Amino acid sequence: CCYCRYDSEKVVNEKVRLLASKIRESKHFVTFTGAGISTSAGIPDFRGPQGKWTLEAQGKRCKMGKPVIKCCPTKTHMGLVELQRRGILKYLI
Repeated sequence: CCYCRYDSEKVVNEKVRLLASKIRESKHFVTFTGAGISTSAGIPDFRGPQGKWTLEAQGKRCKMGKPVIKCCPTKTHMGLVELQRRGILKYLI
């Protein structure tokens, strides 16, 4: 069963434009994120269908695609780093 929903390119572009506008207008931009931003880098999350805690609750072991040290940062990771480097992102939680 898949719970993923994908917006059209037009909708995504509009959402990105709106988000960028709100970030530019903000005085104190703070990002609250979790393990989910790292899943595309091959690092499992905790509560997703294949997450560490979900699998452990089923008596299964969570398998890493590759060691964390060998995973590459995603575009999301790099975007947050750049926003912080520019002084736009004040806090990352």
